[in-house]
Amino acid sequence: MRATPLAGPPSPSACISISSPLPHFADVVVIGGGIIGLSCAWQLLRLGKSVVVLDPSPASGASFVAGGMLGATAETTFSEAGSVDRHLFARAEWDPFLRDLSEDFGTSLPYASTSTVVVGVNRSDLAEIDHLVTFQRSLNLQVATLGREALDQLVPGLGRSLRQGFHLVDDAAVDNRLILRALLDVIDRLNGHLVHESAEHLDRSADGFTVTTSGGAISTSHVVVATGAAPAVLGAIKFPSIHPVSGVILRLTPRASTLRVTTTMRAIVNGRPCYFVPRSNGELVLGATSVERGYDLSVTAGELHQLLDDARIVFPSIDDYSVQDVEVGLRPTTVDHNPVVATIEPGVTVALGHYRNGFLLAPATAKRVAGLVSGSTS
Repeated sequence: MRATPLAGPPSPSACISISSPLPHFADVVVIGGGIIGLSCAWQLLRLGKSVVVLDPSPASGASFVAGGMLGATAETTFSEAGSVDRHLFARAEWDPFLRDLSEDFGTSLPYASTSTVVVGVNRSDLAEIDHLVTFQRSLNLQVATLGREALDQLVPGLGRSLRQGFHLVDDAAVDNRLILRALLDVIDRLNGHLVHESAEHLDRSADGFTVTTSGGAISTSHVVVATGAAPAVLGAIKFPSIHPVSGVILRLTPRASTLRVTTTMRAIVNGRPCYFVPRSNGELVLGATSVERGYDLSVTAGELHQLLDDARIVFPSIDDYSVQDVEVGLRPTTVDHNPVVATIEPGVTVALGHYRNGFLLAPATAKRVAGLVSGSTS
């Protein structure tokens, strides 16, 4: 579910996979080919399971649009204090996840950035951040205070009004599209099946399930549902309620002489959040609005205007970047914003509602799902 680029050729990092024929049987059918579904499929293949991934357009939607931030500290807010252990565990899982994925992919997959800076534009913004930082430190999260000189060393070119910031030492980011492309590749290498079809119905059979697709049917022993923001409607089984929260993302390309960003930045500008996530090729991901308006993928002029105005205050050199594309991601969330990763009835496991933290939580979610399917996790 991706907005059409403003102009120019498709992004060279767009994820493309060839659809496999639908087999008659697989140990596990994963419904949904975003970061969560693909990570689960890869982990299950590594356990020796035969796996089919069903998705009409794998590696698209919110996963393709995402910034790829791994904000274990940044995402531990007052309303999510109970999630700190989950966030920290998830962040720790990324080192082995990248190591193993790099090994299977045959190419090193580095972090896009290895730390995060948080800044506020005015006194009110800084007070809001300082209040949150005090809370985060009370949970033993590692946050260092930075003066302007230290800020300049980490992020040269910040706006003149920014005098103080904070360094989230353990937060990082990955190139979302590179990770998706690697997962598509290794699933294929491990003889997984990526089938570009929609799952339309799920029925119990004598020895498991039959999943009916837009092009046929497949029998399986276990079904993993990771449909992102798309509602899971697959027959009589009742799935957790999920709704989308949209966010606008800009992808920007620097000119030859443009000052480049190498550290992830989160900012509050007159009470509004925005973030900047670098890529190794110099691209910059700028986001993100947060609006609940159903499955509407349109982008308003007001949203773009506000996002760019805020970004220019934080990092004035953004004026010299070219706009590569404008996209909308639909973050899948539950009523309480907590993901649901569980076996909801024998043979049916869900991995849903990861909201802003799909990439952060993907390795930990995949590990848990693999355990639930194999019977090694209760």
